[in-house]
Amino acid sequence: MGKPGCPKHTIARVGRVTSLVTPDCNRMASRSSPFKMMLAVAGKPFISLKNPDQRTVTSNSVTFTCTAGPFSSRNLSVNWFKNNNRHPASAPQWLPISRDVYYVTSKAWVALAKQDIFSQITCEVTHGDLDEPLKMTINLSQVLLVIPTLKITMIRDHVHQRVNLTCHVNRFYPQNLQLTWTKNNNKILTPELPQATRNSDGTYSLKSTLQEDAKSDESIFSCWVFQYDQPPLGVNITLGAQASHKGNGVFLISFVSSGHCCCGMMILYTVTLYYTHWLIIKLFVQ
Repeated sequence: MGKPGCPKHTIARVGRVTSLVTPDCNRMASRSSPFKMMLAVAGKPFISLKNPDQRTVTSNSVTFTCTAGPFSSRNLSVNWFKNNNRHPASAPQWLPISRDVYYVTSKAWVALAKQDIFSQITCEVTHGDLDEPLKMTINLSQVLLVIPTLKITMIRDHVHQRVNLTCHVNRFYPQNLQLTWTKNNNKILTPELPQATRNSDGTYSLKSTLQEDAKSDESIFSCWVFQYDQPPLGVNITLGAQASHKGNGVFLISFVSSGHCCCGMMILYTVTLYYTHWLIIKLFVQ
């Protein structure tokens, strides 16, 4: 039985390393470094699982490192699981600390997908001296970054001669991001962002609406989204004298791009045209 006030197990987190340890309370003296503190706490075998430094976008692989010890022999096995299914990993590597005292490490690589918001990666170490395996689990949502899709829709208010432009930011993760509107590459006052809504797949979506004068000169309005350390994403719409005409059709150009905001550089363009029959002729004759 442990000493009064001494827990049977505790979770220690040092930086990005999460550990499940069995304390030796006789050795828990103050230490100068986190690693020495962990060794002092770990009088009996512990396990730690290190996650990547930064969030990673889907389709990319991330590396997890599992460390366990100390052990007095190499009579052990290391297994990895993703959502309770066996997951491939590197062969265990032994780290001798002193004579007949070892630590073991193993790495696993996970290719992230959007559905991994609800996934977990688990490292399990079994040793002959342990009554039960050591396990540590990390939710993949801690390292996942899902890039949103963007589009702008327009609704005309003929009564008040206004145009409502709505930027739809769909299916992103995690919840935190920044949104900015620009007009002709100049930042304009952006309405306060509403609370993002949670989708059934765990991602988030939100909408930002901007009101503009329908009689203004031709202008390019852009909605920019900033998400962690990723390049900003933008979507543009052109309004004004050449953007709309009397009749049954509306001429609308919408760009979906990624690149640096307000610098005139677009890496990817998707152009959508809505026009009347006479405008088709005019567009291609010119």
